[in-house]
Amino acid sequence: MAGTGLGSLVAQALSELAAEKDDLKLAGELKIDRRRIKALRQNNKDVSITLRELDRLDEHLLDKGGLLDMLRGRRRLFRLLSQRLDVNFLIGAHVHEYGPRVSLFDFQAAISLQDNLTQARVSAQLPPQIFHTVTASLNDGSRRLPVTGSPRTTAQLCLGSSMTNPYAEVLLGELLPEGSSSTIWLGFPRSPPTGSRFARNKSEWRDRGVHVDGKEYFGDSQRSYGLVVAGEDSSGLLRIVCAGTTGDATLAGVQLLPDLAVDMGKEPLRVLVAVIEVNPRRNTRRIVDERILTA
Repeated sequence: MAGTGLGSLVAQALSELAAEKDDLKLAGELKIDRRRIKALRQNNKDVSITLRELDRLDEHLLDKGGLLDMLRGRRRLFRLLSQRLDVNFLIGAHVHEYGPRVSLFDFQAAISLQDNLTQARVSAQLPPQIFHTVTASLNDGSRRLPVTGSPRTTAQLCLGSSMTNPYAEVLLGELLPEGSSSTIWLGFPRSPPTGSRFARNKSEWRDRGVHVDGKEYFGDSQRSYGLVVAGEDSSGLLRIVCAGTTGDATLAGVQLLPDLAVDMGKEPLRVLVAVIEVNPRRNTRRIVDERILTA
């Protein structure tokens, strides 16, 4: 199915669906004659599709982010996350005299996301997901990333930056390995952990900020910034990092996941990087920069 026109892309969408179910079943669900399904799938220029049929196709592709996202080669991040059976929440812990403690912002982000994912699965009449929560402090020796199931059914979601969560450094390193042509980091007024690639410091960075390939966003008394970095590797494993310069920014990154989409290309790995701005006083949060980088 050569070509990049709309007809070729619709043919591609139908071919992906046909790989999951036969033409007869697909014809019944889309209310399109089986012979037309086959002809459309083969990108036959003499066969047409009505706007109503396109609407039904769009509804049928909701689990892939809808027809528009699929034609663009992109999938909504939240929808992709909701399709995973195992979701590993990786959270940084602070060492306290009574034991490890996690940020209330990270806790709220994890709980609210679990609730939204559960509601999405119930609405789609899918079985519930299995949520795993793993905590680690910067002093912990082992930072191996857990994979609790098949990579294609697993997502790793990291909350917080390298300043508080050792998993952030590891996961960001997997998404943007050494030698990557792209540079991202979060800036703080205090020193980051030794050897960190994704956290930097200067004493004058009191309001903190983020850097993406030469462009910087620094906060002020009202605003703070964070990053959402996500990608799906060749094995199908989905990795997401929501790293804020403040707890509010980390939480905002999680809340904005439904508005973000990842590229479906696997090789080379294409990585979504989004800059998040949050203003707690005005109760606003928005995406101020969104780009796809090649690892």
